[in-house]
Amino acid sequence: MKPNQNVPPAAPANPSMPEEKSEPAPNQPSAQVIIPKKRTFPKALMAVIFFILILGIGSFIFLRGRDGVVNGPETTTPEHVFEEFPDFPGIPINDSTISFVKADGKFCLLYKGVIYLPQDSGVLVPKSQEETEEMAAFPWIGLVDAPGDINGTDEVFSFKDSPSNNSFVFITRWETSSGESYHMYRFFNNNISELRIFRPDNGLFYVPKLNLFSLGGNFLNLSMFRCPECLTEQPETMLYYIPTGDTRNIGKVSHFEWSEDDNVYKYKQYEEGVDPAEMPIRTNEFFEQSEELLNP
Repeated sequence: MKPNQNVPPAAPANPSMPEEKSEPAPNQPSAQVIIPKKRTFPKALMAVIFFILILGIGSFIFLRGRDGVVNGPETTTPEHVFEEFPDFPGIPINDSTISFVKADGKFCLLYKGVIYLPQDSGVLVPKSQEETEEMAAFPWIGLVDAPGDINGTDEVFSFKDSPSNNSFVFITRWETSSGESYHMYRFFNNNISELRIFRPDNGLFYVPKLNLFSLGGNFLNLSMFRCPECLTEQPETMLYYIPTGDTRNIGKVSHFEWSEDDNVYKYKQYEEGVDPAEMPIRTNEFFEQSEELLNP
């Protein structure tokens, strides 16, 4: 028997039921829930960002700790806080001017390309360094001009700030056609004044070095030497009352200190070959009569 090629396709098993469709029934939720994909960054990209961040922080810390400068599109200098002196405009600054600035709470002097910082306690020589491009841009204020006939030594010889840090005294060493001289100046209360000039004809010990302010700032202890190259020798001690210029020479001492009362001081006399510990401490007053001290 040959197969019937015209046989129609078989009918569904249950012709009375319609074929099921995938559409959901009316008012019924869909059986298929679509969950949105969470957006994530590729791990490789996250690693690159983290590496750049760490590299940037590390570079900042290294540069800041090395010299206080962070390299960027332009080289910048560290920020400083400068105290202003609106009531003291100063004098015009030229190549022969000693000028000052108070940067970050510290007085500094500038003279002929050299920056001077106040002497530390017990040190007779001011700290100094060459002026840098950054320092040259500081808001310097002119104080005094050097003589026009200098033909030898020309420097800031001594420099000391007061205990209150609101004034300072400095001494210059100038050699001119008139000879060698040491000029002592004081800046206080928006005013610069010349306190005294020391010359060889003042006596054997004529070379002054600022040593110690009294606690109230009224008095100075000056170490007086025979020559500028004799700083390792034992000096004599001159006490100087700033408001009036009164002085007292107490000779060579191995120990000196100002009392809380500005007018009173304690010292030990120096004797060659004698242990300073064996010397008695003496107490004295600058003004033996009870005078009312002037404001510093």
